[in-house]
Amino acid sequence: YRAFTANASRTIVASTSNAVLVTGFPLILSLVAVDDRARLGAVVLLKGGTTVIAHDGGMAFMAQGTPALATGGSGDVLAGVLGALLCQGLEPAQAARMAALWHARAGRRAEAALGTRQVTALDVAGCL
Repeated sequence: YRAFTANASRTIVASTSNAVLVTGFPLILSLVAVDDRARLGAVVLLKGGTTVIAHDGGMAFMAQGTPALATGGSGDVLAGVLGALLCQGLEPAQAARMAALWHARAGRRAEAALGTRQVTALDVAGCL
């Protein structure tokens, strides 16, 4: 994995040869996903209020997240889940969908236990 800035509007926070996790602005996530998918030739997961996953077969959207996930380090937790699933041999598109869902569910569990504003990345990781 490596971290690097893709441009001023988005940051790639985790990357392998097969999958990329990006954070960015919600209004342009779908367009960014399609653009990055074509440019990078990888599955692209864009974390946001609605998570967007662009892959060979098209696009997937996951709107089960929570504002509690808008906390420092939450994307790192998602990147770790994605990396772990890839290391277990899941196909990149399947790993991205599964990581996004698990991350959202963990965020909701943490939010239910602690409240929206009190959730930290460690809390999210603890609820996986």
